[in-house]
Amino acid sequence: MEEITQFGKILDEEQRQAMRKKFSSIKFDSITRFYPVPVNLVLPYEHNNITFDFIAIEPARPGFVRYQYMMEGYENEWSPVSEKSNATYGNIREGSYTFKVKAQSPDGIWSSPLTYTFKVLPPWYRTWWFIITAVGCLITLFYLVIRWRLHQKFRKQLERSEKEKQFAELQHKTVELEMQALRAQMNPHFIFNSLNSVNMFILENNKSQASEYLSKFSRLVRLILHHSQESFIPLDRELEALQLYLELESLRFEKRFDYKISVKDIDTTMTKVPPLIIQPYAENAIWHGLMQKKEKGHLEIEIYGTEKILFCKITDDGIGRDRAAELKSKSSLPHKSLGMRITADRLAMLQQQEKIETPIVVRDLVLPDGRAAGTEVLIQLPFHYD
Repeated sequence: MEEITQFGKILDEEQRQAMRKKFSSIKFDSITRFYPVPVNLVLPYEHNNITFDFIAIEPARPGFVRYQYMMEGYENEWSPVSEKSNATYGNIREGSYTFKVKAQSPDGIWSSPLTYTFKVLPPWYRTWWFIITAVGCLITLFYLVIRWRLHQKFRKQLERSEKEKQFAELQHKTVELEMQALRAQMNPHFIFNSLNSVNMFILENNKSQASEYLSKFSRLVRLILHHSQESFIPLDRELEALQLYLELESLRFEKRFDYKISVKDIDTTMTKVPPLIIQPYAENAIWHGLMQKKEKGHLEIEIYGTEKILFCKITDDGIGRDRAAELKSKSSLPHKSLGMRITADRLAMLQQQEKIETPIVVRDLVLPDGRAAGTEVLIQLPFHYD
């Protein structure tokens, strides 16, 4: 009956198969029992035209029935009142729609709207899987272009002049020396002595000094490890670590020496220096100069500068280099100044980079009667500003 109504004839099996294939992409859950209407209809985008046929049940005067309809999502207003009993919509965009229709009886009474909801799918080029695939392809293409550009840039870097290659090797060696300096400063000897001092305080039942020493020691370790990650650090952070180190050494050696750090006309927060550059010379002055004398020693560190050069002067009133070398030669376990050697290498690298003629100057101090009065070390660094 439906075939005769729609096509004017009964279709043969071949025609039915062709129709099934043509409309196979139309989906619905079921057909209503009394009215042959598909439930939860889903239309593909190529079949986005639809016609609704409707009629009111009015046996007495069907010719006087009037209708109004609208489709939410497609139009915003009801259609004009008319006796037309069908509505056709074409070129419907993807989305969900609800068709509404109401009838007016010959007596002018309107019925409640009858509704029917269905959905239209988007075309393939507006589906989520296509958009994701397209975005993925664009990202891949962008990645390949960036990778190609980086590869080209890398090839140009490899083709640079011999002078630039030597400069890169110089920078690499600088990093290696800085890491060696870190290991030299935090060597097992320093840690062993520091923990022995804590143990001594505990054995003497001096809990407050042990706690103070251990607190300062942990802060120093944290600062040094943090500074080791950078090629240059602000001068105030370098002096903070140096201050902690000197406090520890003074506490460990029962305050057998005094120390003083002074800065003249320099913004320590803006001035940047290589990390762990002063401490090895301060350590050398304490171990080989001040701790070898009977009287209380004095250590002074001065920071000052010119327009281009930053000066760090370390002065002690110890026994002097000649006497220290003599005692070192007699010792069965001479102290190896590994930190001094590595720091000297780092300063030599800076000398090549910054064209500083003499980065380190060591001068022996002498009393009027000719006796040794200590040692003065002058470190010259290029000015670096943040």
